[in-house]
Amino acid sequence: MTNRTVLYKNHLEAGAKMVDFAGWEMPIHYGSQMEEHHHVRRTSGMFDVSHMVVVDLRGAEVRAYLQWLLANDVARLKEPGKALYSCMLNEKGGVIDDLIVYYLADDFYRIVVNAGTREKDLKWMRDQIGTFSVELSERDDLAMIAVQGPEARDRFMGLLAADQVAEAEALKAFFGAQIGDYFIARTGYTGEDGFEVMVPNDAAPALWDELMAAGVKPCGLGARDTLRLEAGMNLYGTDMDESISPLEAGLNWTVAWEPVDRDFMGRKALSLLKQKGGLRKLVGLVLEGRGVLRGHQTVLLPDGSQGEITSGTFSPTLQRSVAMARVPEAIGDECEVEIPFSMSEIPADLKYTDSHEWVRDEGDGVVTIGITDHAQALLGDLVFVEVPEVGAGFTEGDPCAVVESVKAASDVYAPLEGEVVAVNEELADSPEAINDSPYENGWIFKLKLTDPDSLESLMDADSYADAAAEE
Repeated sequence: MTNRTVLYKNHLEAGAKMVDFAGWEMPIHYGSQMEEHHHVRRTSGMFDVSHMVVVDLRGAEVRAYLQWLLANDVARLKEPGKALYSCMLNEKGGVIDDLIVYYLADDFYRIVVNAGTREKDLKWMRDQIGTFSVELSERDDLAMIAVQGPEARDRFMGLLAADQVAEAEALKAFFGAQIGDYFIARTGYTGEDGFEVMVPNDAAPALWDELMAAGVKPCGLGARDTLRLEAGMNLYGTDMDESISPLEAGLNWTVAWEPVDRDFMGRKALSLLKQKGGLRKLVGLVLEGRGVLRGHQTVLLPDGSQGEITSGTFSPTLQRSVAMARVPEAIGDECEVEIPFSMSEIPADLKYTDSHEWVRDEGDGVVTIGITDHAQALLGDLVFVEVPEVGAGFTEGDPCAVVESVKAASDVYAPLEGEVVAVNEELADSPEAINDSPYENGWIFKLKLTDPDSLESLMDADSYADAAAEE
């Protein structure tokens, strides 16, 4: 049975497209994923992260327990409210999960772990208690809203009572505090400043509406993924898992080797991995040229060795494709990536452009236009399509539509000069039709050509196949 957060109705009212994520019905976007991404980078956006798991740990031996449980050392947390990022490891040094832990008192800590690993994490944490005097309680009475962006803190603090603003304003990065009904933490998963706010379930919908009224834009999981990847932040289950140690996940800095007499779960295994050498490392890639970097593509290094992309996307900020890849340690600054060329079919009765539009002659100077099977395969699962307006006029090469996936976004260009006479309105609710049937149900718009003879200037199927294969 799919779970829903207390903000489910708010998402529907805001026009969200809902998808299953780790057993939760969550918003992937509220329209344009690109606009949501840019809003967070430029002003402020908010995310429902109530599916995340909040766990309170109390007891006389809670610090000693966490020093054993986590690779990072909670003894470093001297000031109440201070937070620490850490991995929770298994006996082999593999990452069970990554998490944030808050020091609230000597006998009270709070942990936030990922939704997709909830059952595994809770069982592991309980199993590791052993003889430690520790009580663990899941805080499913709390919702959580992440307010992110350069204007996020100011817009959120504008909703607080006068006596609470100073407390929130004083929060330093990676600190949290209980301020009134809210637990406010200056943390996030976007690379921007902001707050992650834990709020009682019954108060969360009103807070969401107040933030919307204050100009904070609702954002979905799609934008959250492109934002975190631009910022070089790992996604558990994609960039690391139980088969990967923090030493190969770019998280060496989260392993506290000092003091040398502190034992923690996985320490012995990590020490052996370091001694053995030959560790891979996680690096960032920026694609030079066209194409989309995607997970599991092969990275080819100058010395003949290979790595693999773990996460890849189109960066709305850089306007280039970016990725993280796990590669042999001595990589240098350049590499190549195998971006497979695949096309299940190239209909011979259509015309094509070098920007991957197809054109079907319907007679009387009218043509139907869409994107090719090759283009949709590169983009991945589409989540949003913006079609042109009927009556709009375009010259050859004008951008006239937008297609977005959870991995990338692309303009669709007018292949020839003409006026829009019809659009595929079904794509508003079913953008995936382009993936399922790019040459039939996935058509995007129709043009009445200014010059019907101009159709002959486009590529035939053989020429398009040759051009696409050379990219």
